[in-house]
Amino acid sequence: MQRPFQVTKEMQQELENEIAGLTENVKDAHDAVGDRSGASIIPRRELRMDNLPSPPSVPKDDPPRAALLETRQTTHGSFRDNAALSQAIKTILRAAPGWGSLTTVEREVMDMIALKFSRVLSGRSLERQHWEDVVGYAQLALEQCEP
Repeated sequence: MQRPFQVTKEMQQELENEIAGLTENVKDAHDAVGDRSGASIIPRRELRMDNLPSPPSVPKDDPPRAALLETRQTTHGSFRDNAALSQAIKTILRAAPGWGSLTTVEREVMDMIALKFSRVLSGRSLERQHWEDVVGYAQLALEQCEP
């Protein structure tokens, strides 16, 4: 069985540095096609993994829930790692120049795919459901495209 991905302190620092570099000029960003997003400036916020809440303990008095949480820990990885990675990916996406011109469907698809990518990186990378979900969300965006 593959071990779940664990974020080390060095990896956390490297990720924080990368995000800081990518979002450095975010205050100067603008939407070239007009402000369809409601806000043309993406607020910069610090990415920190040490301020996340502690993961819930697996309840021993609820066997079905305990079994589900144990399975999810194996396939999805830790919730803390997922939260940090997913938010980091989403921060990078929102800092991109084209984010403001995306429709709400496109943005939501990208958010959901970011979550699925965090699960791939935190849990079992070749979990079929992760990749089926990525394809499924991409298909939703594809259906919005003109023929």
